[in-house]
Amino acid sequence: MKINNVFNKPIKVLLFEDNPGDARLFAETIKDIPSQRYEIIHVSSLSEGLNELGNKSVDIILLDLGLPDSQQLDTLIRLKSQVLGIPIVILTGNDDEDIALQAVQQGAQDYLVKQKINADVLSRVICYSIERQKLQDELRSLALIDDLTGLYNRRGFFTLAEHHLKLAERMHKNFYLIFSDIDNLKKINDDFGHLHGDLFLKKAAEILRYSFRDSDIIARIGGDEFVVLIPETTDHNAKSAITRLRENIKKYNKEEKKNFSLSIGIANFCPNSNLSLQELLDKADKDLYKDKHNKRLKNKPVKNHLTKKV
Repeated sequence: MKINNVFNKPIKVLLFEDNPGDARLFAETIKDIPSQRYEIIHVSSLSEGLNELGNKSVDIILLDLGLPDSQQLDTLIRLKSQVLGIPIVILTGNDDEDIALQAVQQGAQDYLVKQKINADVLSRVICYSIERQKLQDELRSLALIDDLTGLYNRRGFFTLAEHHLKLAERMHKNFYLIFSDIDNLKKINDDFGHLHGDLFLKKAAEILRYSFRDSDIIARIGGDEFVVLIPETTDHNAKSAITRLRENIKKYNKEEKKNFSLSIGIANFCPNSNLSLQELLDKADKDLYKDKHNKRLKNKPVKNHLTKKV
């Protein structure tokens, strides 16, 4: 079966293969695929490949499970724990098909038997694996995205955040949670209607997107509640992000003559803290209510006791 002109740009392939002869075979076979350009990045160990993934984007991964620094299914599990949304195809020998099938059950898109590879087979597996991954991502996103704001919903946040928590524990990294809610949204809904309230929710999402990095996870997890997970950052950078958020809110209010505000809380995850994701959210929620309480004290009218008649 020939698959021609499926993609308009070169397909970037990350090849994990420690055998130089097998690596040359794949490079030569890919050159024989008609009407489709490929870029191959060849690595010979898991650690080398993870380093490449940290610096470059790829469309598909071809993975030999027997690498110098990782063996069998552990190779796939370790790779998948740090890679989201990239299809993985297992490379195996005639005597390892059982392991390859187990790898597919663990989340690999497909597998290739090295002794049976030709240009047509390789083209079909690569293209179909990429398309299946796209479809899976689209179906997954339908269940993980908030319809109103386009941010992750509660389910989406917990799915991604749990992944980051496990990764942070394994890699001994920290991260921060920023928890916020819209002040007085109930009053806005009561006074002006829910359509007006929805506009504030959309605006909150827009300001949050503008204030944080693309790599941060931003979600609406409740009616007026938003949370941001900032991976691998410092206390200074997390607090700078909150300052940037407050400044963007002030800018919006000044330009649009609005009185929009968010109460904000923060919590830090340390690898040795043993806190669950829900416990971190509770911690950030308590900090949020301190912010809300301080606002109320600040806005509370001060009684003038010096006006009493003498």
